[in-house]
Amino acid sequence: NRDEILGISPRDMEQYLAMQYGLLNNDVSLFFLTGAQGSGKTLLSYVCAVDQILWYEKDMRSKRLQTDGSKSKSGSYKNIILLKPNEIMGGKRRDIGALPGSLYSKIKPHLGPYLDGHRESILHEYFPFEEMLRHPRFPNDFGDKRRDCGNVKINNEARLPADFEAIEMTYSGFMRGRSFTNTLILVDEAQNFSPYEVKTILERMGEGCKGIIMGDPLQVDNPYCSREINGMTHAISHY
Repeated sequence: NRDEILGISPRDMEQYLAMQYGLLNNDVSLFFLTGAQGSGKTLLSYVCAVDQILWYEKDMRSKRLQTDGSKSKSGSYKNIILLKPNEIMGGKRRDIGALPGSLYSKIKPHLGPYLDGHRESILHEYFPFEEMLRHPRFPNDFGDKRRDCGNVKINNEARLPADFEAIEMTYSGFMRGRSFTNTLILVDEAQNFSPYEVKTILERMGEGCKGIIMGDPLQVDNPYCSREINGMTHAISHY
């Protein structure tokens, strides 16, 4: 058991149990994390997810029980797939219309909780959040290739993945036909996805994947969902 992840420690027993028995437990391949606003769902999930894709030094891999006999330096998962609906509070009438600028500037308002989580953890001491979205070797939709973050040793123990973006942002509508292996899939605000969308997302999970499904069923902004029937409650009921 680890009491601190990238500078973040659980503040109560519920957070501790969520971290130790769900978020950090590789034997749990699908974990549902529900809670009211401000309960720490996104912060805990973010730091635990990042911790599991970092490339740790050999002695630390042994301490972390990453001893599968291989010489791979990679983490428990190769990267993070982040799925988050773009519904806004108040619905379409609150929409501010088309936004100018880069893709990152367009989606940045939807990533506020992750920006906050990045700043609260020790990660912000090494690089800004947007570097998590950039590829280490090639330009992508979020700009030029990642800066020299791959050579930065986080806490003098670990580095970002050298082969993939740390976080791949994708849209649920593009999930058809995709399949993932050895990937950690974060589904945020799952109550604003439809049951069909969450079902489709979970069907994409292949060998070595872990799914973390977060949400608050009492905060439903999707007009096609309700507190009783939405992607979160339907999946929990099914499993």
